[in-house]
Formats: sequence, structure tokens, C-alpha cells
Amino acid sequence: MKKYLFVLRQDEGCDYTIECGTAVFETDAENIVKAYKDLQENYGLDENMNYHEEEIEIEVYEIDNYISKSELRQELEEFNEYLKLKNKFEEDL
Repeated sequence: MKKYLFVLRQDEGCDYTIECGTAVFETDAENIVKAYKDLQENYGLDENMNYHEEEIEIEVYEIDNYISKSELRQELEEFNEYLKLKNKFEEDL
């Protein structure tokens, strides 16, 4: 399974709100075709990837490495510890 991230944007903005008319959809799928089908089902897009007959812009990203927030924190803590030990070792030389 791969993780896919879709960013959908309507051509027309709705008001002064930043990113108004933008939606983000994340899914796990075996391939891009299945990911698009999942997107169609969840957002009610037609076979032409239009939303209520309105053409929308779709960006898709295939995420190779996904790391959760807690995993990221752990990685950062370990890296910071490594830097401290490295600096201490270099000072001792």
C-alpha cells in the first residue's frame, strides 16, 4: 500500500478567505488508479473528475516516507542526543 495525498481546488474563489475552495484528501491504495477511485467515491466526483459539473484542479502526491508526529519527535530527540555526544567527543580530543 502507498499513501496518496490529493489537493483539490475550485477555480472560483468564494470570498476573502485564504484557501477557500480547497480540500485535502489522504488515502492508502495499491496504486494511483485505486487512489483516484477512492477520491471519486469520497468526494462525489464524476468520471471526468468534475465536482457537480464544475471543473476542479487536482494535485496528487505519492508519499514515499510517511512519519507520524510522535515518530518525528523521537527521531529529533535521538538526533539531538547524537549531536550532544558528538560535540562532547570532539571537545575531548
